[in-house]
Amino acid sequence: KLIPRVAQKSEVWKKFLQLVDANTLSPAGYVQCKDCKGFLSYDGGKTGTSHLNRHKCKVPAECTPITSFFSEKKPSITASVKQNVTTACVRWCAKDMRPFDVVCDEGFLKLADKLISIGARHGIIAAKYVLPHPTTLSRKVAEVAEELREAIKPAVRQAIEEGRCAFTVDMWTDDYKKVAYITATAHYVNDEWELVSLVLFTCDFPPEKKTGDNIRKELVRRCAKLGYEEAILENVVFVTDQGANIINALRPYTRMSCTAHILNTVLRHTFDDEYLAEQLPELQKSLKKVKAIVTFLKQSGLCNQLPHGVCQEVSTRWNSKVAMIKSLVTQYEDIESLLDSRGNTLMEDLNKAALKDVVNFLEPFKEASEKLEQDKQPTLPLVLLYQRKLKGHLTPVAADTRTISQLKKRAAQFLETKLQLEEIHYVATLLWPPFRQLRALKEAERTAVFSTVRQMMLGVPEVPSEQETGEECTSTKPPKRRLLDEFQDWHDHAETDIDDDELDSYLHAGGSCEGIDGLLKWWKSQCKKYPRLSFLARKILCIPATSATSERNFSAAGYIIQERRTCLKPDTLDNLLFLHKNM
Repeated sequence: KLIPRVAQKSEVWKKFLQLVDANTLSPAGYVQCKDCKGFLSYDGGKTGTSHLNRHKCKVPAECTPITSFFSEKKPSITASVKQNVTTACVRWCAKDMRPFDVVCDEGFLKLADKLISIGARHGIIAAKYVLPHPTTLSRKVAEVAEELREAIKPAVRQAIEEGRCAFTVDMWTDDYKKVAYITATAHYVNDEWELVSLVLFTCDFPPEKKTGDNIRKELVRRCAKLGYEEAILENVVFVTDQGANIINALRPYTRMSCTAHILNTVLRHTFDDEYLAEQLPELQKSLKKVKAIVTFLKQSGLCNQLPHGVCQEVSTRWNSKVAMIKSLVTQYEDIESLLDSRGNTLMEDLNKAALKDVVNFLEPFKEASEKLEQDKQPTLPLVLLYQRKLKGHLTPVAADTRTISQLKKRAAQFLETKLQLEEIHYVATLLWPPFRQLRALKEAERTAVFSTVRQMMLGVPEVPSEQETGEECTSTKPPKRRLLDEFQDWHDHAETDIDDDELDSYLHAGGSCEGIDGLLKWWKSQCKKYPRLSFLARKILCIPATSATSERNFSAAGYIIQERRTCLKPDTLDNLLFLHKNM
């Protein structure tokens, strides 16, 4: 049967359907043009899409509407028409209490285009005769979501079966009805070597204890309902936080801890109230003052008189401590003047230099967590590099104050015990060409990683090796050196080629990709030269360093479940989030 290819960046898939086996849904090696209905051969691992882009229909499917030839031209709309539309938008936003930027939303613009098209075709018609009833929308959202689930299933299932898929899993409770939810997101590298993240489900958790056994049962049940049975889940790498229940739930499977959660845990222990009260009372006093000042500015409305806003620390929001302190330090004189004019003495005895030191101490943690939380490019290769960078940052220097020296010592202890790297982290860094020689490690550690990679390569299916390769990954954009410069001490040394085996050839080869955003493109161009390593790259580089993608799904859920929308059924929420994230 014919199915659409979803979550693909290439525009060519808007014109073609893929032919798959009706029972197994495995690709049959052909695609069909939607216009002329002609069939062309296609193998994602070999042929690519270039010949599909060159395809010209022998017989046009239908006449092209004459209006399409003018669609790109800016229409001539009079000022009075624009003014009338603007007035209508104002009345809509005021009447229905909608934000002004709703008129720029992608979904709204598509709806407006559709309504304008209907008006052009059918003439003036009342909107009530075109727009559906809310109940109709509720039913339709389930239908549209189910169609998309069926469309993505073949690609996700194939990635799982081939052991090149990772799941991020998280749990959340809504603020209104206190309903617990569980979500899972699939991450894999598709045939075009693009990193794909697809939300699989966001479902209400049964009204029972959130034990490891119950979480595992619900996770397996939800996956099976989507067509991913328990047997193939053994091929998945799960990335989660370090909650005891989720760790117990995933003991039968391969699980990795979210690195961002670990860094947050390190800082939480470093700034523990009992420790600060005993060892660094002046710092604790300063932090409490900063929090009190920010709270006062917020509650009194005085923050509106500042050049920039101030940030409050929220225990559940990572990096909010550094954001709070920095928002005060960067406006220190303005805030001091504002409080003095009100006779407020909150800033007395507050040491600006000491606060700046704390900001400088926290900034590298913020940078690391933000880089590791990205989901548009591989992040696992960065874990080793940021671990070593943070270790260097936490090494005391002569210029450190007593407070910073103690904070560094305490944070270094927790970083050492909490952030325990696994073999997969080292292998992932090796698969990033600028750091393939693992200069950040000692010689014995490098040798052990190389041995591990060779063992992994033995398990790779036989792939014909061809020395002819595509061009090295290049870009017309200026090279992004900033991220590489951060880890310059561990950058590879230039060496002559040694053609001993595939790994040796890779380790000593010249040429590289500049930034991590070009990593998958580089491996796509080198998959013939390094067939086994490219197989491992596709399998390993899909694993995210953090579970942030699934956590962001719950942030979106918070926008949907609001005070005016608390009666939304869990299934409807699941469908809306699924469509929002995957369309």
